[in-house]
Amino acid sequence: MKKILTLAFLVIGATTFSAGCDWFKGNTKYADKMVELVKKEGLTSKVYCDMDQKKMVYETLYNKTNEKYIEMGLSYNKNKKNDLTYADILNSFAEFEKDIDKLYPWTNLTKPEYQNAPRYYNYRMYIYSPESQNEYMAFLVTYDTSNGTWKKYYNNGFWKGKDEVEKEIIDLMKKKGLKETDNIIY
Repeated sequence: MKKILTLAFLVIGATTFSAGCDWFKGNTKYADKMVELVKKEGLTSKVYCDMDQKKMVYETLYNKTNEKYIEMGLSYNKNKKNDLTYADILNSFAEFEKDIDKLYPWTNLTKPEYQNAPRYYNYRMYIYSPESQNEYMAFLVTYDTSNGTWKKYYNNGFWKGKDEVEKEIIDLMKKKGLKETDNIIY
């Protein structure tokens, strides 16, 4: 009996461990265009895997306003073995901004497609913490296709000001124009 239970746990563990993260099926035309762009730019390995085990590149609808959004998540610090530092997070944010530069919605949309695209493109930055072995959303950058503006946010659930250094970083982010948000998707 003990051998059977051990074998069962090994099978369950292997199944859980080997379960992959797939692209969302039945995406919209605009989300599919973003997937094409992600693949073309070689960023597939950075795409965040959400709680439903889907790569976060899909279109959503905000019910209150009927606005459409493209949601895109990129994950950083995945291969680090040591403690997560503030320098790691801020360096990852700089890398994230460079990656976003490769994913402008107008890059692979025709003019008519762009004019009919979802109004908002949300780019979310997730950071892996080796200590907790979890990923946390740290930043959100939103592009508004109606007026061509960018807005940057820091996640107030991640950046809580729990020590003096973090409080200084939050003050610096605010001075740089970042606003706080609780708009988080996992």
